[in-house]
Amino acid sequence: MKRLSFIVLAITIGLVTQSTSCRDPKDAPVECGDIACTMMFAMITVEVKDNNGNAVVLDEHYTIRESNGAKITPDSQMPNSGTYTVLDDSFVSTLKNRQEKFRFIGKKNGVEVINEPYTISADCCHVNKESGKSEITL
Repeated sequence: MKRLSFIVLAITIGLVTQSTSCRDPKDAPVECGDIACTMMFAMITVEVKDNNGNAVVLDEHYTIRESNGAKITPDSQMPNSGTYTVLDDSFVSTLKNRQEKFRFIGKKNGVEVINEPYTISADCCHVNKESGKSEITL
């Protein structure tokens, strides 16, 4: 019985080691079929505050994909918290195994008050922020 338990444990460890859940985009395989992803839904967010540290509620916000000018409005929002989603895992299939440049746009009273660049990558499972602000003070 102990031998059977040891064999099962060894096989389990081998399978877990072999199917790494998230890999660096530079090292990730072209095909993602053998990757086991976590159930986590990743979001790249930015906090927008005023000079006093209070949350700023924008009238409109979206992300522009610089490669083609596409306007992306992520579904996930945290209203009245001043926290906005730049990009989330719903974009993984479009971006997997590479990185691109994006711009987060925020408007208040019809005026563009935020235009911040981001470089975002994705592996087979999740989006990752390579560069860009986590907090913006207006």
